[in-house]
Amino acid sequence: EAFAADRYQAALLAGQILVAARPLADARYGSPGEEALSWLRRNCRMLYVEADGAQRLPLKYPAAWEPVIPQYATKVIVVMGLSALDKPLAETCYRYDLALRHGVPVGETADEAAIALLISSGYGRYRPTVVLNQADNAQMLARGRKIKSLLAESGIDKVIIASIKEAQQCWS
Repeated sequence: EAFAADRYQAALLAGQILVAARPLADARYGSPGEEALSWLRRNCRMLYVEADGAQRLPLKYPAAWEPVIPQYATKVIVVMGLSALDKPLAETCYRYDLALRHGVPVGETADEAAIALLISSGYGRYRPTVVLNQADNAQMLARGRKIKSLLAESGIDKVIIASIKEAQQCWS
């Protein structure tokens, strides 16, 4: 559906969180377009722009052109899923083969060191805030804290460990 400022304004006045996107093939979504983004930038206190998909996998290594970050962005947030732990990276990391071709020595299984290395190698240049999601129990929380420690050693010190599933808990 086309951009309509009056509908966006009505949603904001009603206190709603506004989600703007253009439907693409395969149940995916893309940018709502420059007109909508320009309006959102002028009228919203905060604007989050998804810049990079991972084909519904919990981990990702970005290609050279990713993430596509708008010039007006002030922060980069990288979200990775702890559900990848102890599983084969080839099955849980989008573009795992690209990470290997770039010489990222991550091994075959997603452990704390591999996840930290994927994040720092792929996204470290952006000085991101990292969200480690799916810390749904005490063991996953502890493993998330290990990744946080490894990321701090590589210079990434803004890390949030979260569980959206379990009572929306969040640790930093």
